[in-house]
Amino acid sequence: MNIYIHDRHLENLARALVFLTLICESGYAKRERMELFLDLYANCLIRDKTNGYLQGIVNELIQLVTEDDRCQSVLKEIVNFNTLKFKERDDLEEVVSSYYDKHTFDIEKGRDDRMRAHFKERFDHRKNVCDWDYSFYVKKIAPDINNKEY
Repeated sequence: MNIYIHDRHLENLARALVFLTLICESGYAKRERMELFLDLYANCLIRDKTNGYLQGIVNELIQLVTEDDRCQSVLKEIVNFNTLKFKERDDLEEVVSSYYDKHTFDIEKGRDDRMRAHFKERFDHRKNVCDWDYSFYVKKIAPDINNKEY
């Protein structure tokens, strides 16, 4: 059985490689792999344990993409990059290398900056603004949604 992944965005291909590596890992219990999968799939703020796993497979994925002979990845016999151009492989390697810890990004500050830009002068009253928007706009078209404060 052959499965082909075609995506314009190499970030999605890199993400698929991470998930495929996680699925094929035999050194972790099923529950552990499930927790790692859910943490990587759904969160911006990942646990230290998940970050340790990700840092451990980054070198393997780079060697896999560049077809290095030292590659020890579980995907070595499964994945084939023959249809990718060398420029695309280089770009994919760059995306995978962005998973390293040395690229720091404060996600909490980024969210705060986006919220401040979105609400502008109403930022300090954002709970009331959300309640206002719900009451006057959303409730008319979706009355079954429960309004919960966050």
